[in-house]
This record gives sequence, structure tokens and C-alpha cells, in this order.
Amino acid sequence: MGASAVVAANGSNVIVVANAGRTVVSCGGGLLSLGASLSSVRGVMADGAGRDVHEARDFGFPVFAKGRIPLRPVACFS
Repeated sequence: MGASAVVAANGSNVIVVANAGRTVVSCGGGLLSLGASLSSVRGVMADGAGRDVHEARDFGFPVFAKGRIPLRPVACFS
């Protein structure tokens, strides 16, 4: 999901993301979901994997995706 889609959307829109069903790369995450939520977007439907699903859930923003990546948060550095 791109920032341009979030900027162009309003409270009567659902953002639909065509990502060819890919689940090894993300097509959107927490910051874009937050921006969409603040723009009163109704939700996101993605034909692919989403990222930061827990963040969207925390602020009650509906995201429907084929999967999520990563499956759980991981540490970047050990």
C-alpha cells in the first residue's frame, strides 16, 4: 500500500492492494495503516502479506490480507 493511496482516500474508501498473492514480501504496514485510519479510510484488503498487523489491531483498523510477514516480531540485532 503506497502513501499516495492513503493521501487520495477518504472515509468512503477501502484501499485494495494488488500484490499478486505474494506472501514473502509486505504490501503495507503499521505507518500506512495508521495514516489510512487517521484519514477515516474504512479498511484495507490486500492480495498479499501485510506487516505490523498487531499495530493496526491496536487502533482498531481493519486489515484483511492473505498473510502477514514476519509471522511474529523478531529482533534485528542480537
